[in-house]
Amino acid sequence: MKKKVNISRSKKNKKTQVFLIFLGLSTIFWAISKLSKEYTHTVEVKINYTNLTSDKELQNKPVDHLELVLKTSGFNLLGYTVYNKKIDIDLSKTQKKKGRYFYIINNNLSSLQAQLALDETILRAYPDTLFFDFGKLSSKKIDIIPHLNIKYKSGYSLVGNLDIKPQKVLINGTEEQIKNITSISTKELSLKNVVEDFEYKIQLDIPKDYDKIYFSIKEIKIKGIVEKFTEASLEIPFQLINVPKEYNIKTFVNKIKLTYKVSLANYDKIQKADFKIICDFNNVKDAKTPFLIPEILNKPNLVSNIKMSPNKIEFLIKK
Repeated sequence: MKKKVNISRSKKNKKTQVFLIFLGLSTIFWAISKLSKEYTHTVEVKINYTNLTSDKELQNKPVDHLELVLKTSGFNLLGYTVYNKKIDIDLSKTQKKKGRYFYIINNNLSSLQAQLALDETILRAYPDTLFFDFGKLSSKKIDIIPHLNIKYKSGYSLVGNLDIKPQKVLINGTEEQIKNITSISTKELSLKNVVEDFEYKIQLDIPKDYDKIYFSIKEIKIKGIVEKFTEASLEIPFQLINVPKEYNIKTFVNKIKLTYKVSLANYDKIQKADFKIICDFNNVKDAKTPFLIPEILNKPNLVSNIKMSPNKIEFLIKK
């Protein structure tokens, strides 16, 4: 009895297997039949832009994908669901009208179709025209303005001038981007109670809206020599210039007392001959003006904070 039941079940299993095989085969043949037919379908492809010339830069963010209406087989459409398709747009082939550059996709369908590996026909594309804003690249050097807040301890000061390198920076960008830029500041360097030599690197303070502008350097170096200073003074004779020949000028003083700051190390190096003071008679606007204005024409770089006494010189004119 049990044997008959097993035989019966075995027959049913074989029938089921045969049915499933035929069902699978029929499904495969149906799918092949469907995929073999031609369809009109819209697919999305990414754009890769090529041949942007070195003297131009894109000002706007261009479209990054196209929708293509294709006439193709189901097999090819299946490929678009599997592979990430890309097409190249040659920017050297853009056209220009009224200052605007554009590329007409539907006029270049054959070129795009040649890039697709599968056998399909592009009927049309969306958008049908791509627009570009190109800026002509330019470059120029601009001044660097250090943002410094340096305070020296009482009795100490800077010897000479600060050594700042570089003092200019080369910038590159479109003509529109850089035409109004004449200088760039640094970030602030703040020092207090300075008593010794220093050397620092300071970053340029580049605004966020300059993100598309190239700067040849991003920082500068600043160096200073600091020494203990003292106050010194010298009496220097002055020279009259541009006095008419027919005038005989008599001044009430013949020398100017100069008071200045100088480092202790350089105190003995300063000589009277290092200074030249003049009084220009051309600066006297009216012959009745009772004084001349002394000017320091030459001075050594080792001194600072120069004060003159007197700073006005009375005179008489004898004809």
